[in-house]
Amino acid sequence: MKMFFSQLSLKYKILFPIILTILLAFSVFASYLINDQRVQGELALQEKSQWVAELLANSSAFGVWNIDDGAIKELVKAFSRDKEIILLRVLTADMEVLGSFEKQVLNGSKEIKVEHIISYQGEKIGRVTVALSNFNLEQNIQSIRRQLIVLSASIFLITSIITIIASRYALRPLNLLMSGVTRATARNLPEAIVVKSEDELGKLTHAFNQMSSTIFEYQNHLEEKIKQRTVELQAANQQLTEAMDALWGEMALAKKIQTVLVPDEPYFTGFDVSASLVAADEVGGDYFDIIHIQDITWVVIGDVSGHGVPAGLIMMMVQTSIHTVLLDNPGIDSSKLLTIVNQTITMNIDKMGEQKYMTIMVLAYNNDDGAFYHSGLHEDIVIYRAATDTVESIESSGMWLGMVPDITGMMSVSDFRLDSGDSMLLYTDGITEAVGSNGEMFDNVGLEKELAIHGKKSAAGIHDGIINKINTYKINDDVALLVIKKE
Repeated sequence: MKMFFSQLSLKYKILFPIILTILLAFSVFASYLINDQRVQGELALQEKSQWVAELLANSSAFGVWNIDDGAIKELVKAFSRDKEIILLRVLTADMEVLGSFEKQVLNGSKEIKVEHIISYQGEKIGRVTVALSNFNLEQNIQSIRRQLIVLSASIFLITSIITIIASRYALRPLNLLMSGVTRATARNLPEAIVVKSEDELGKLTHAFNQMSSTIFEYQNHLEEKIKQRTVELQAANQQLTEAMDALWGEMALAKKIQTVLVPDEPYFTGFDVSASLVAADEVGGDYFDIIHIQDITWVVIGDVSGHGVPAGLIMMMVQTSIHTVLLDNPGIDSSKLLTIVNQTITMNIDKMGEQKYMTIMVLAYNNDDGAFYHSGLHEDIVIYRAATDTVESIESSGMWLGMVPDITGMMSVSDFRLDSGDSMLLYTDGITEAVGSNGEMFDNVGLEKELAIHGKKSAAGIHDGIINKINTYKINDDVALLVIKKE
């Protein structure tokens, strides 16, 4: 219906609603009129039935008292001359019929019946029954209905003619305007359209004439302007291409530098190691490292807030700072190491004008006592204990890097040990914040569950099992995972 209406011309879009509205209003009025006529007619018949019954009862009282059936029959015959009466009956108190009249109810009609008590000298001596037919009423209503149909058709015809004539005159300026628009669409710009009215269509025609004049002026110089703009766009495109090539070259170099800074094949004497790092952008902010200085092996895991080039630059600065401090002071403890690195990183982040910080944890493994000494605020360390086939978490503590220049006293050193067959996971929040198809995150519970499943495997087996699981989730951040298993 909507598609049909949209394809109609404006003339018929005006015509149809008007005619339909008139017909609907007239139909409602006719229905009300016929219904009111029927109600009033039936009410009048009801009153007439009561009146006839009462009159017959009073007229026949003496004849019923004397059981004069001849007089009663004459009386009934006189009343039966009314064409609307279809039933008359006079009965004694003993239900003896003294006089009656009855004729068949015609099709399409119904009877309205009433009864009345016959009294004589205060005594009930009988009753009368009177029934009237509404046949004549229905005939009158049918006649009214036919007249209304003829009237409706006449109104429809007259309204249609008047509306068509009126719409033709009213829409003539619009047709002229449409003709001009059609020629303009075909690039045949017309002369100014004559404005024949000052109503809304006249104002629209003025606006169209002005628009056509403007378009004609532009059209005369269009080819020259296109050539000029084409040359300018080609030059701009060349510059953009060169700039993009240079940018992607710098991005590739930054990614290459970051890749070089992360151990390609990390090793840890006495331990089985498997690790990976996947950036969400070309350059990421996640970082892990295994550094061997004299008798101490340093393990580092960190995550710069956000991702992309700024996060990648901060990650590179942290990596460089850690290596520099360890080379100058191999025996430094983990909390002091992070305090020194934080001073440099905070200063550089301020110079960059970036609102960045870094979660980081460093673990120092002492070959003499076999303990891991760790500092820094990062994701929990998740450990699989082979002897009990259980998983536990060690909570990190401390302060993020880059928040305040001096974090002296905010860092502490804790320690733990791994027995033969034990494994630990170091990771970034890109893993635990991965989102499944049900909208729930993988979180630490999911990670511990996967470690429990794959804990007896090699470091590579544990690593691959977790990564394969994560790949079924939606990952929105950089992902770093480091698995260290004691042999």
